[in-house]
Amino acid sequence: MAKYFVCSDIHSAYTPWMKALNKAGFDENNPDHKIIVCGDLFDRLDETKYVYEFALDMIKKDKLIYIMGNHELLMRDMLDRGIPLWHDRHNGTMKTYYQLLEAYSNKMDGKKNPNEIVRELLQPLYDKMVNYFETKHYVFCHGFLPVVRQSDGSYKINQRWRRASQTNWEKATWPNGMEMVHNGLYLKNKTIVVGHWHTSWARA
Repeated sequence: MAKYFVCSDIHSAYTPWMKALNKAGFDENNPDHKIIVCGDLFDRLDETKYVYEFALDMIKKDKLIYIMGNHELLMRDMLDRGIPLWHDRHNGTMKTYYQLLEAYSNKMDGKKNPNEIVRELLQPLYDKMVNYFETKHYVFCHGFLPVVRQSDGSYKINQRWRRASQTNWEKATWPNGMEMVHNGLYLKNKTIVVGHWHTSWARA
């Protein structure tokens, strides 16, 4: 039976991530141990190279379930756009971009532009990225599940959330999932596990 080690919003902080996994008893040589990351592997901090290499290794070993977060979308959008905007600096997207280029400068052979190099580096991770992961008792996502707006302005969970469009799943990476539950949105038979917002918000 699989044992899941659930985390979120690593934001390029390799050292505390490894400390947390070790403290929780994660053993990458145990075939039953798997990591669930509820989005936002990168941006903001300084250990992008190590987070990248560990995540890539775990994906190759089929030990990482990588859920899409809003920061994965920010990087994709910046690469598609071709130029950074102010929020790419503010959110640390540019920081990840330059850390990857510096770490893998050997790939800059003059035949590819920097955007292509970063995209190629991230593609093996993004190819394995999912919108959510579901077990018997839990649903793991980044912000929340896709919702629909009611005529009175309130929201409810999309009854067909598993089959929601990619656009709706991408929108769902942004809400505060804890606030959604506080406002009465939840699944009757499963617990929704989210990242994105700091847990001190819920404690407060």
